[in-house]
Amino acid sequence: MVDSWLLLCLLLVPYTAQAVCNTSWDTLNERIAQQSYSFYNPPWSATGQSIDVSLKVGISQVKSIGVSDIMLTIHLLQMWDDSRLCFNESSLPSGQATAALTYRNHGFLWSPDVYPEGAVSSTQHDIVLPNVFVRIQPNGTVLKSNRLTVQIQCPTSDSKFPHGNQRCDVRFKSYSFTKDEVSLSWLDEGYTKLEEFSSNVKVEEITIDTCAHTLFLDEQPCIELSLFLAKNFDVYLIRIYLPSAIVVFLSWISLWIDVRQVPARTGLCVVCVLSLMTQTVGLMVVSDDNGDVLAVDAWMLVCLLYTVWALMTFIVAHYQDSVIQRRAQKVAKLNVEEERTNSKEKPCSRIVCRKMELFVKFVYPISFFVFNIIYWAYFLTN
Repeated sequence: MVDSWLLLCLLLVPYTAQAVCNTSWDTLNERIAQQSYSFYNPPWSATGQSIDVSLKVGISQVKSIGVSDIMLTIHLLQMWDDSRLCFNESSLPSGQATAALTYRNHGFLWSPDVYPEGAVSSTQHDIVLPNVFVRIQPNGTVLKSNRLTVQIQCPTSDSKFPHGNQRCDVRFKSYSFTKDEVSLSWLDEGYTKLEEFSSNVKVEEITIDTCAHTLFLDEQPCIELSLFLAKNFDVYLIRIYLPSAIVVFLSWISLWIDVRQVPARTGLCVVCVLSLMTQTVGLMVVSDDNGDVLAVDAWMLVCLLYTVWALMTFIVAHYQDSVIQRRAQKVAKLNVEEERTNSKEKPCSRIVCRKMELFVKFVYPISFFVFNIIYWAYFLTN
């Protein structure tokens, strides 16, 4: 992967006119290793001019890891000129246009401290060795590439999530240098897709731009890469919507269990409520905390209310049945005259209990079906 990316970079980077340098590459490499010329000092200390650093991003993977976060695996290419590093092209082996610097000498060269701002976490790949290369052209142009994985937070602005689109901005800035010392610009198109990068989201568009950033008193160089993403709705349909709908269906099934089967009915109702509460809490953990109520939040809330409705129906029905049983026991202890008088109340109470359960049994699925029609009609409307 690194070799193919290097070849691609070399094909894209314009080859400038060669400076006349009598120093051979072996001599320059030895000076870098011995730190005899202080190449780790900024180049403008010798020229007195600001350094123009060109960037290009190779995207190899885009992965959604939650409601508001994405994971990017990128190859960050940086290119700048350092006249102190020019050497005689004829000293290179035949067929080579650039010289590779060994990893142990990377720290002896000055490099811009470019970093992706807004990254929640970042990782420099180091298998088997750190995925970094530095190549130097005979005219002193330096090419540096790092393979990074960064987690970027992209707040969801569309209330119809996960149906809406999402924008992720990755800003590359220099932390310690000002615009008078280092200027950042995009190289060619600014980005490239390394083959067909793997993704569980659809990247609809990628744009590049410049940005303004002030740290304390001075303005820092800043450029921006924006990704416009469309969530893969099938994933949310299978992992969130379908399981929660099945739980609501099981809650409805519990209404058909006899009210006197307390362990079976209680266990099923409580399990349904706890399942939806667990799913809701898990969704809250991975969602953004900007306070917006999303479409998926409304869905989970309604499903939770339906399972609680089924549980409350059982509680009321069981209480009424218990009252009926207690009255029957009292009537049995009374005289025959009182039994005849009170026996008229017993079937009436049972009829009320059965009517209530029968009403809920039919209203429950019908109302949930109507809610689905309204929800999906609004949800699928752009």
